[in-house]
Amino acid sequence: MRFATLVEYFERLEGTTKRLEMFDILSELFREVGAEEIAPVVYLLEEQLAPPFRGIEIGMAEKLVLRAIAKATGVDESRVLTLYKKLGDPGLVVERLKQAPARGKLTVATVYARLMEIAEQSGEGSVERKVHGLSELLAEAGPKEARYIARFVMGRLRLGIGDPTILDALSKAVAGDRSLRPELERAFRPLLERVAVVPRARPPMGGSSCWNSPGVFPPASIRGRGSRARSTGSSNSCWGSRALAALSGCTWGWAGSGDQ
Repeated sequence: MRFATLVEYFERLEGTTKRLEMFDILSELFREVGAEEIAPVVYLLEEQLAPPFRGIEIGMAEKLVLRAIAKATGVDESRVLTLYKKLGDPGLVVERLKQAPARGKLTVATVYARLMEIAEQSGEGSVERKVHGLSELLAEAGPKEARYIARFVMGRLRLGIGDPTILDALSKAVAGDRSLRPELERAFRPLLERVAVVPRARPPMGGSSCWNSPGVFPPASIRGRGSRARSTGSSNSCWGSRALAALSGCTWGWAGSGDQ
């Protein structure tokens, strides 16, 4: 998925305070995102790069982010600081200062990987490497993309998305309603890193056993709703969802989808 597409969803989420609207927007997003990017998307929505127990943080103070914005836009740091004091939002600052369009087509996976690379910098010279890495990413991004990248780095994305809304939206993306919510809650892991229901029986319709597969086996409530999937890395046939299977560490493709 292009990062610009995710930004469009961010804008829609930012534009509403109604939980039902957020729920619908998120479920639409989860249906569109590919299996390899569902986990990064969920982390970005919750302003995380990884589960808290991993202790991975961007580690850039306000001053460093503003310096990166100055380097990315070619504007003097004093002007960036003045505009920041006026607007109070690093995202709006970089969006206003960026004159050039995006250099390329950033994907969600690319942005997530670059942010993770910045966060993992340590040791001598790490501060400058962080500033350089962020400035390069902002320079490559379009104005709106840069807005949300800067906000994320400073912990000011503030989309108002919590775990309950994400769980409901995942259920709707798979089953078309909230019927999977109890299953998801029972299998819940911190920040949705691993959400999966592993079967203890053979799947219906004569499929082979998935007992040893790290996939998803939906309950009877959603069987027959067009959610049959097959593993792209195994000959075994399972029932499951692209979104949930991706979070469980197994790459899947929905039968009939275009990203198998």
